[in-house]
Order: sequence, then C-alpha cells, then structure tokens
Amino acid sequence: KCHSSIDCFNRCCGDVNLALSPYDVMRLRINLQIGSTEFMRKYAEVYPLSGNGFPCVMLSMRNDERQSCPFVTEEGCSVYDHRPGACRVYPLGRGASMDKEGKLSEEYILVRESHCEGFWEDVLPITVSDYLNNQGMKNYIEYDNRYIQVMHRWNARGRALDKKLFAKVFVAAYRPDELLNYLGDAAPSCDIVEKDDILSFETERLAFGLQWIEDVLFG
Repeated sequence: KCHSSIDCFNRCCGDVNLALSPYDVMRLRINLQIGSTEFMRKYAEVYPLSGNGFPCVMLSMRNDERQSCPFVTEEGCSVYDHRPGACRVYPLGRGASMDKEGKLSEEYILVRESHCEGFWEDVLPITVSDYLNNQGMKNYIEYDNRYIQVMHRWNARGRALDKKLFAKVFVAAYRPDELLNYLGDAAPSCDIVEKDDILSFETERLAFGLQWIEDVLFG
C-alpha cells in the first residue's frame, strides 16, 4: 500500500536499470501522447542484446543524485495508469523462458529492499496470481511473452540479427505507429482502423507489428 505518508515513498523510483518491453513503451506513449520517435529521443537508450542481437530499450534516468525516473514527481508517479510492467509487479521480479519444445514457463522472485516499508505492514497475505490481477498485468504479460517467444525461436538459429533485421524488428516492436510508413508500398494489407479507444487502437498496431516480425524472421 504505497502512499506519500510513508518514509520510503518514491525510494524505489531511482537508481534502477529498467528495461522496457514493446508493450511498456506503447503504454507510456499513450500516457505522454507522443509518437515513438519522440519517446525514443527523450526517454530511451537502445542497443542490441548480446547473443541474439534483438533490440533492448532501457529507460533513461535523470542525471541527478538519485538517478531518478523521468516520470517520478514529489506526488508520485506521473504515468501511474500506464506505468511499466516492472513497476506494477514490484516487489516481485518476473522471469520467463521457453524449453526446446516451445513451452513457455515463468517464475517470480520476491525483491526485498531495505528501504521498502511495505514488508512490515500488517496486511493479509495475497497470492501471486491475485496480486498480478490487482496490478493489471494481464496484457503486459501476454505481449511480453509474445516478444520473448519470438526471441527464443530466433535463438535456436544460433546467430544474431544483422543490422537490417535489427532495424525491422525495432520498428515493428517498439515503433509500430511508424511501421506502415516504414514499409511504404511493401506494407501488407491489414485491418487496422482508427478507433476512439486509443489503447485498443495502439494494441492492435503492436499486435500487427509482432506478427509481422514473425513473418519476416520465419516466413
């Protein structure tokens, strides 16, 4: 039950290496009402992962003493409704992997940090499943898993993405709002239509981008 009356308020919002998933970036862009090019310029650092060469996007922290999150204020998180999955699931950490048969599994760890007073609250226990539901993690997990599955399928080939494939994956996963313009006349036909519900519209564009990545990498 994090709130401004406790001494550790905002203490977990700095000095962290926060990787952003494609779904994280999409939700943050919705909150900020900006396109992906502006988001990457202002808030992200991008580099290829060692081994498979897939894009990794890290949130750029402020250059202050605490290396604070760019979205944290004295009143708390300014993007709370669209905050990244790692922030939602805290103080849990989530890991997902695939076996050789393509079955995806996940595990959770409890992150005990000395500054967090939440561990000493007198509250009823809660299951991991209920906590994830309470934090609105369903779509975050679904789209994280889709990206992870693509990476694991590619890992079986034993080589990294070249620069050309890196650019395609990056645009489709992290900049799906620009994908159709990026493809130009080579864009496949799709049924993405403008919606009043911006979350549904952007999610549809991300789903299209992830499917296009699979088509490009695996045929």
